[in-house]
Amino acid sequence: MCSFFSEAPTQVPSEACKSLSCSSSDCGEVCAEEVRRPGNFGSLGHPHCCRRPCLSFRNGYCADGNDCSYCHNEHLDTGARLDKRQRAATAGLSHEQVSALVLEHCIAKADEASLSEKVSEILQLLEVAADEAEPHSISGRELRNLRKGLRRLSFHSLVHLATRYPRQSVHRTEQLQKEMELMRLQFFPGHAQATFFMSV
Repeated sequence: MCSFFSEAPTQVPSEACKSLSCSSSDCGEVCAEEVRRPGNFGSLGHPHCCRRPCLSFRNGYCADGNDCSYCHNEHLDTGARLDKRQRAATAGLSHEQVSALVLEHCIAKADEASLSEKVSEILQLLEVAADEAEPHSISGRELRNLRKGLRRLSFHSLVHLATRYPRQSVHRTEQLQKEMELMRLQFFPGHAQATFFMSV
């Protein structure tokens, strides 16, 4: 992991400074409006685009600290994942077919969180793949149950699901993964510099 991220401060707004508009240079507290960097790379884009919660951190201690690639922020719905039946329904599908299934949910999540501009490249990649998808055999109650599970997933989890089914689409899934990480860097203050560090 690039050390650029491990230098992120972990301060939080002090209880003593309640003003959202405090701009005084004499204020010794960390104001609520001040941009705060995530303590680790996995937390970038929380809550919609971060990686899944770090179980060790949630249990009280993460040995990886700021080098951890999982999210250290609070997740209200830590159980948001596909169940056994839903995972079985997607088994054997191609990247294009999974992209077609998650696309509508990705668009909805992006609109809901006002992320459409940030994730435009990712949505475009999913759309291209979805347009080439062959019909799948999931139907009826099974499809309704799968869509119910997909609606609960975060934007990052939906995109990650599409990258898990490469089949003959390794280049596409790698490009999708790259665009996802570049998008997450936009949540880091001075993200242009962070992008440079990720590229070297």
